[in-house]
Amino acid sequence: MSILLFLLLSFTLNVQCAKWNDCDTCVLSVSSFVDYPQMNKKMRKRDRLKQVCTFVSTHVGDSKPLKTCDTVLREVIANKAVFRKMQGYKAKGLNMKWFCAKELSKSYCTSKDSTIIHL
Repeated sequence: MSILLFLLLSFTLNVQCAKWNDCDTCVLSVSSFVDYPQMNKKMRKRDRLKQVCTFVSTHVGDSKPLKTCDTVLREVIANKAVFRKMQGYKAKGLNMKWFCAKELSKSYCTSKDSTIIHL
């Protein structure tokens, strides 16, 4: 019985990890970056970037999304117009998938991405 449970759990985790892609990483990264509580008003954006990417890696349970998270958030931090658009998307309650598809220099999401994360 325990072997069957173990196999079922392994299969479920494998399927979930296989579905995680750059689009999911981008959506979780930008959403978390906007929502991340600032303990100190003087906290630098770069420090918040590191903490958010660590959170994303922990949430996914894999270190592979770290590079995508870092790339996305560095672009957001470097460009004030993109940063404001990101805040606008979140403030209006829009799905961040569209932000990741249209507002960044590289499109991390496409219409074929079936996984949509609502945070």
